[in-house]
Amino acid sequence: MTASPPFPRRGSERSRLRGPAAGFLAAVLVAGVVVAVSAAAVPGSARAGVVVGGAVLAVLCGGAVAVAVHGVRSARWHRAEAESMSGDADRLLRERDGLARELGSERHRLTDEYTRRIAARADEHAHHVATLSEEGTLRIAALEDGHERLLAKLSEEHAGRIATLGE
Repeated sequence: MTASPPFPRRGSERSRLRGPAAGFLAAVLVAGVVVAVSAAAVPGSARAGVVVGGAVLAVLCGGAVAVAVHGVRSARWHRAEAESMSGDADRLLRERDGLARELGSERHRLTDEYTRRIAARADEHAHHVATLSEEGTLRIAALEDGHERLLAKLSEEHAGRIATLGE
């Protein structure tokens, strides 16, 4: 069994019961007046049955009115709560959309920054490779030149030894 919904409190727990209790009391009083008038119009021997039946009817009517008042108040409370939740949901959706836009712009900014860094590193790498290639080419040329001089020197020495041996 579920408990009745919590109504907004104005001061005490009695404020929740005030509406249904007032409805119950009003219905019982009206039914009591109708029963009293009806009992006065009925002969004495039937009065007891009319009063007892009227009292039961008055309590049942009062209960029905109390339940109806509680239902109306509960429906109002639930409607207000639903409107509040709907407003909260709308606010949260707007916040989510704002955050999504913010995230998208941040992602775009970071992507651009990353792209710039990668391009700068690629340029640095290309420059470094070109420098190393140029240095390598110069070294190879220097080695080839040194090799040719050494070969020429050795060829002269070799030719000089052969000439010395041939004498």
